[in-house]
Amino acid sequence: MSRRPFFSGRPRRAVRWLAAGLALGGAAAQAQVDVDPVTPLGEAPQRYRPLFTPPAPAGAPRIVLDGAYAANAQVGRLAVEVHGDGAPADGVTPVEIVVRVFDRDNRPLEAPVLLTIEVRGGARVRLPGARTDEGGADRRDADRAVPGTQLRVTGGQARFSLIAPSQPEDVALRLSAGEVEVAGTIGFEPDVREMVAAGLIEGVIGRTSRRYEGAISPARTDDGFETELRSWSRGFDHGRGQVAARTALFLKGKIRGDRLLTLAYDSDKDTSARLLKDVLPEAYYPVYGDASVRTHGAPSSSRLYVRVDEGRHFAMYGDFSTGEGTSAAAGGGVTAGTRLRQLGSYQRTMTGAKLHRESADGFLNVFASRDTLRHVTEEIAANGTSGPFATRSTQVLENSEQVQLVVRDRNNLNTVLSVTTLVRLVDYSFEPFSGRILLTRPMASQDANGNPVHLRISYELDQAGEAFWLVGADGQINLDGRASVGGALVEDRNPQAPFRLASAHAGVKLTEHTELIAEVAQTDASLASVGSTLSGTPVLPESGTARGRAARVVIDHHDDRLGVQLRASRTGASFANTAAGAQPGSEQLGASAAWKADDDWTLKAELSRTLDTGNGASVRGASLGADHRLARTLTVGGGLRRIEERGRLSGTLSSLSANPTAGSYYASDSSTLLNANSALASTGAAPGSVDDLDTTTAFADLRWQASERWTLKALAEASVDGEDRHRVELGASYQLAERARLYARAEHQAGLSSRYALDSGSSRGQAIALGIDGRYMEGGDAFSEYRLRDASDGRASQLATGLRNIWQLKEGLAMTTGLERLRILDGTGQNATAATVGADWTASEWWKLSGRLEWRRLESVASSTSSSTTASTLTAQDSWLSTLTAVRRLDRDWTALARNYYLATDNHGARANGWQDRFQVGLAWRPADHNRIDVLAKYEYKVEDNINATDEWRRVHVGAVQANVHPERAWWASGRLAGKTVVERFPSTEGGVQDSYRAWLVGGRLIRDLTERWDLGLQMSLMRGHAAGQTGASWQRSVGVEVGYLVQSNLWLSAGYNASGFTDRDLSSDYTARGAYLRLRFKFDADLFAGADPVVNRALPR
Repeated sequence: MSRRPFFSGRPRRAVRWLAAGLALGGAAAQAQVDVDPVTPLGEAPQRYRPLFTPPAPAGAPRIVLDGAYAANAQVGRLAVEVHGDGAPADGVTPVEIVVRVFDRDNRPLEAPVLLTIEVRGGARVRLPGARTDEGGADRRDADRAVPGTQLRVTGGQARFSLIAPSQPEDVALRLSAGEVEVAGTIGFEPDVREMVAAGLIEGVIGRTSRRYEGAISPARTDDGFETELRSWSRGFDHGRGQVAARTALFLKGKIRGDRLLTLAYDSDKDTSARLLKDVLPEAYYPVYGDASVRTHGAPSSSRLYVRVDEGRHFAMYGDFSTGEGTSAAAGGGVTAGTRLRQLGSYQRTMTGAKLHRESADGFLNVFASRDTLRHVTEEIAANGTSGPFATRSTQVLENSEQVQLVVRDRNNLNTVLSVTTLVRLVDYSFEPFSGRILLTRPMASQDANGNPVHLRISYELDQAGEAFWLVGADGQINLDGRASVGGALVEDRNPQAPFRLASAHAGVKLTEHTELIAEVAQTDASLASVGSTLSGTPVLPESGTARGRAARVVIDHHDDRLGVQLRASRTGASFANTAAGAQPGSEQLGASAAWKADDDWTLKAELSRTLDTGNGASVRGASLGADHRLARTLTVGGGLRRIEERGRLSGTLSSLSANPTAGSYYASDSSTLLNANSALASTGAAPGSVDDLDTTTAFADLRWQASERWTLKALAEASVDGEDRHRVELGASYQLAERARLYARAEHQAGLSSRYALDSGSSRGQAIALGIDGRYMEGGDAFSEYRLRDASDGRASQLATGLRNIWQLKEGLAMTTGLERLRILDGTGQNATAATVGADWTASEWWKLSGRLEWRRLESVASSTSSSTTASTLTAQDSWLSTLTAVRRLDRDWTALARNYYLATDNHGARANGWQDRFQVGLAWRPADHNRIDVLAKYEYKVEDNINATDEWRRVHVGAVQANVHPERAWWASGRLAGKTVVERFPSTEGGVQDSYRAWLVGGRLIRDLTERWDLGLQMSLMRGHAAGQTGASWQRSVGVEVGYLVQSNLWLSAGYNASGFTDRDLSSDYTARGAYLRLRFKFDADLFAGADPVVNRALPR
């Protein structure tokens, strides 16, 4: 047991000086940064303790200090003790957390306080007196209308437990009360347990006779009911005979002291399966009537998975992820994080070998892979909806994607404010038609402060051909508790797209309040690797690769009175690391300072310079201002700003794709409206080729806390040198509940697209945004309210709804809403409007309801000039997305689910409208008191019209029922019945032919135990298909019989005979196959490896 006393948290500062800057509300991100290493809670002697942790996000929703939360206003400090850090990740071991609450005078707070507990990871919260099942807090949450779990603390102290996850990982824990917050991680080590093993060895020999009537050979591999073994097989007698073998094994347990071995192998495994294989709750049937918690302990797309753990160290072969935000269970480990390592960031998912070493002062990761995968990174602008978001490629390797939420500074798009890793099947899922990414909540194109939001999607493509090596390493070490140095090396020997990356970084604590961070990086990449990230056309050597370099330096100083930041960066035009989030061919210098002169006055200053090294364009800016607090609830500010623009910068967003483009919902490439720039925003322009722009403006802003819940903001800025340039911003926020607020923001600009960006004098734009900002953990536990006991686990139900809400109206009722309007009044580009509304109802133990409706309009404005007039044409498109889900537990044994997914586009006559709809009903009968019968059923109706605007449509009906029956010990039976109807019209480019097809399938298997050693099995199936134009139907049939004999314990010998065939009266070929086989199976467990143990092997002398 470990005990770390008094890990304390104190109130967050009301003002984060540099984040506030000189703009309205500052430029701080609202997202929770989760890709940087976080300080461990507990002693954790082997865990890396980072010296440079991410700063607390500024601008987060306030807390409500009234009602049940009134006493939270007195909280001055939280002290946390962790009992049992480093517990085994066995799914059952509790780690006790003791929380002590102190007032602002550092005395124990006796008044009752509501403590909010948030967890991200596989651990479950257990409150005092609650059960330990997957229900988590088990309705003992003191306020179920607020995200997270609320625990009532009386007498200044409270206890709760975290139940260990089933896989080793660092679980993020955040505790908050009032304005005080404590956040960190609790490590769960590998469960070093006694050896467990399960395995199978089988061999088969068979002989088949085939008869073909006609010249057509069947494109089939399985001629009988028994699944063929293909990896280790050999034919004889001209293919009429075959011998094959298979070995499968899973082993996990302690070896040589404290080392844990996990081994999985299957010689007949499908190696084309997805990476990081996970249990998909909705695969095959919509509902399964099963509330079990399922995990996957050996992810590998190859036949082999092996991993050896020793404390925090591990070596493995299998599927793993590199980069930030990945768990140890996914082959991840500690990385430097984005604060120290941005230019050298590298995000991949692959199959190969990896070594991770870690201590309190440093870590090392080394990996290697030999495969045919090619890496692609795309950044897609959010559009105010949940998606779906498409990638440029349709051949993405399943589960290879890494999705991150990126927030950029609106005043400097090369600056990334935050990066948040989204969790698959928690923060996003996939739409049912083409697998596009569908978020579980709408993502606004701008955050509450007007900063643009993007999705960065990294994924793998299988380019086939010869396999090649990919190797890499990264590490970091702390020096004397004041400095951290590290670096990364990557080499991808892809013959079609070679890529090399080398980077080094360092962080130094110059003083208690001053930090310096420096980083350099270099890439060598081919044009195929660099792609559209290149700025201009660099001169390439004969090898066809381009070398690019990048560097950055940041100095931060923060104390109670003074905040200063100095920053400098330069990125070469050929720098090709798309994961760095930096614009190639740019140079940036900047400085900002805020000095709190006294309790009422704050002085601010800022300088910035951005240079496009490709065309020589530049933007310079300077501002000087002050804030004055007139009253406790009212603050005013003002100042002067100077902006000079020579030429036009090549926009960072020139390589970013907006989704969707005007005119087609299914394309991914376009530009979107982020400011009212001209068409030069993407290509840039050299100085002298366009008019220089410069202005001096005066600005004034106001912030008024009108009440405990209402906050109003305003900003006005206008040029003072005679030009008609101005910008007006209005903002309001209403505190809905604890850490959730409703915000509205409106902006109108003419010639000022941001704080340091100018447009031509005739360009005008508007932006209106309305949304809900709820500060909960991305990827955090949000499943307990979706769970139906003994019927559905929370993860499956939440995935079925596809929705995750943050506005809790009352217990069990949650909503999400959003509205944004981006409009260009004069100029070229796109107008965009999006509105969303969604709701969940989870209060009932028997019903779970969910729905959402999202609408978005794009209006593409383009100017056309004739000899005499200039006119504007408008191309508009409306898109609609709707999901509806109802889950009903009919009784203790029956569960039903119905859901509908609808997506439509209205192109307003520019091209054909398109829509897709899938309606599903699922039913599960799984008796809770016995296992004598279980039944699964589903019905599905799918409609697709004008897919990709190709005048193509399709109507599909699918129904299926599957049952297992075990009436008594000697009898086993299973059966299935399925049918499908398809009516479709092929694209006009393929002739526009209409076709239809109908098919049904019936099959079953019956097993009878004749004696303790003999059994008899019978299998039958029949499928009938009929296509339009056929005068008759085609039939596929199969029948088999098998006799089995138990030779000895765990050794089974079976012999069987199969017959299968295909007939079609419209074809000149019929096919039949008959054959006999002999199969030997041997299953084993851990006792097989304990032959020297007299307890297991009784033949040994005692």
